[in-house]
Amino acid sequence: MSQTMTKEVTKTIVNVAKIELVNGEPKSIKLPDEVFIGNLSQERVQKLLNKKYQKPVTVYGIKTEKTKYQMPIEEFIEIAKPVVSDEH
Repeated sequence: MSQTMTKEVTKTIVNVAKIELVNGEPKSIKLPDEVFIGNLSQERVQKLLNKKYQKPVTVYGIKTEKTKYQMPIEEFIEIAKPVVSDEH
């Protein structure tokens, strides 16, 4: 019987738009959803997205999602990178 490891990951999914002038009128243009690992606050998300787009964008929706992942330990060892510790 193979041993498995399980990890729960929280993602923050953000709906984003930018405002552009079209024929002199402001129009909201939907951008692709952004996904961040962890449970981020709206303030943190806003800062990260303003930095990414190099200008203010509008966050019009945020949701968090938790998903459990599981895989055999043998597969994990095959694809994971070993961490070398300075402690001996």
